[in-house]
Amino acid sequence: ALFMVLATATAAYAVPTGLDYVFFTGLGTGSSPLDHIANASFQGKSGEGLQSLAQEFDATFAAQHVSGRVFPWDQESAAADFVRSLNRLDELVVVGHSFGGDSALEFANTLTPGRPIDLLVTLDAACVLCPGGTVKPANVLQEVELYHTPNAGDSPLVPPFLERLSNP
Repeated sequence: ALFMVLATATAAYAVPTGLDYVFFTGLGTGSSPLDHIANASFQGKSGEGLQSLAQEFDATFAAQHVSGRVFPWDQESAAADFVRSLNRLDELVVVGHSFGGDSALEFANTLTPGRPIDLLVTLDAACVLCPGGTVKPANVLQEVELYHTPNAGDSPLVPPFLERLSNP
């Protein structure tokens, strides 16, 4: 019993050691059949942007003891386990792109509801579960949402991809 009291007291007075991050990549990085179609359509174009961002975080914030990982969009539980292993007082940044944006919201809402998230960024979230828009989770201190503009014109890769989704 004394050990539990000491462990709880130590955790309550823990000092932040740095900056933690979790990045969720989008469609084409997971293990679903839809991901396999996306991989065939966008060969070599799945998740490399967030992988590069993770490398920049590691280099730029090295003095702050950065700890983070990039997860496929369908690995929210693994990401939650990772975050539970980190110092709870560290700043936490969560970023998600496309389906990963939906995962980032799910992660904040249900898998880490008591863990403060200092910054949540969704980049062109698919919003499969939030077609009317998102609501900032209570544990998120700041949120930034960036959306694709339908009138901006899609990459020439998009029409063949949409065709493959319609005719697998």
